[in-house]
Amino acid sequence: MAARRTAIVFGANTEVGKTLCSAALIKAGLRRFGRAAYLKPLQTGVDEDHAGDAALVKRYNADGLGRCDTLHAWRAYASPHVAARQDGGQIPSDAELARAVSEWMKAGDEPFGVVETAGGCLSPTATGRPQADAYAGLDVPALLVGDARLGGISCSLCAWEALVRRGFDVRSIVFVGDDAALGNAEAVRAVTGLGDGVLATTAPPPLPEPLDG
Repeated sequence: MAARRTAIVFGANTEVGKTLCSAALIKAGLRRFGRAAYLKPLQTGVDEDHAGDAALVKRYNADGLGRCDTLHAWRAYASPHVAARQDGGQIPSDAELARAVSEWMKAGDEPFGVVETAGGCLSPTATGRPQADAYAGLDVPALLVGDARLGGISCSLCAWEALVRRGFDVRSIVFVGDDAALGNAEAVRAVTGLGDGVLATTAPPPLPEPLDG
């Protein structure tokens, strides 16, 4: 069990707004507790043009953010099980991955932490097994970022059901983007019974690029 308040962020799919929601959770944690920490266990597509999701979270929360870490990163923009093989090196087992995340949650002195997963909730770890299976024993509340696009109702409900069946306490489902016209949040709210825990928000504008010098 986590030694402090920690939330894990899953997605119904890739590119649905997990990092934006993680950054927002960190900002809320900073306002309430003064300090917070962020972890991305698995990151792909890291190169000179993309420093990874941890760098974006840090840009949104420059003041008060404690640890902002990535456990494993690979250059290939692909699923972790493909990227890990392409880059070579030792591939962490799911048990090793879960143990490292658990140890990270217990370390440090930040009163609040966020763990952001990669891709969709059943996207594979570096071993090829679903992430939701690897993280099922962490015993922390989950936030699911739904898919606000057309067709996102079905995959969001499938993701929610997959997490619930694995024992995750899904506290909220958030849709980021133009959800209003499609009604994704409304449909998911009716099925899950989460009430106000299902919400939709527009995507924020991109951060301005930092000035050189």
